[in-house]
Amino acid sequence: MQFCQECGEHELEIFNAKALKDMIEFKWNKYAYFLHYLGSFMHFFYIMTITVYIYNTFLIGVYGEQPHHLLPVLMCMGLAYPFLYDTFQLWI
Repeated sequence: MQFCQECGEHELEIFNAKALKDMIEFKWNKYAYFLHYLGSFMHFFYIMTITVYIYNTFLIGVYGEQPHHLLPVLMCMGLAYPFLYDTFQLWI
């Protein structure tokens, strides 16, 4: 980092190397692609279930309809992934 500041360059020439670009692409495809897409899917899943839960509980429930009992279970499933992921990262 200090080398970058001393040179006054915003990019180092090493990042233009084909071998480094290939290595970064390989690591993204092999390891990070699935993990990031699974994490974003689980995040959107949790956002959708909490939105439906709030709608059913506080908007529809006000008018006398019973809320679904499956939604809290789905929300717990949506929270299980971040909890397990963070716990796993804590142990590594």
